[in-house]
Amino acid sequence: MSAFTLFVVVGLACGIVTGEPACSKFDFEEKTLQKLVRMEFNFEKVLEEFNEVKQRVADNSKELQDERKTLEDARQNMQVMKFIDA
Repeated sequence: MSAFTLFVVVGLACGIVTGEPACSKFDFEEKTLQKLVRMEFNFEKVLEEFNEVKQRVADNSKELQDERKTLEDARQNMQVMKFIDA
């Protein structure tokens, strides 16, 4: 058996034994870029949802502040009425 044949057989055996798939650099880069694009798209969706929730929280906070002001005014009016009746 020649040295070249032995080298090829050993090389193939090592490739099969390691179980790593043969993957070109371009294939790896393409898969990486595809994953990056998917992640960016998902991040944009999450960011949009976050901004919507943030806006709803701000709106609800404003409504709660308005309600609190209304209740404070009503409480003060009740105290004044209680003072007048006494």
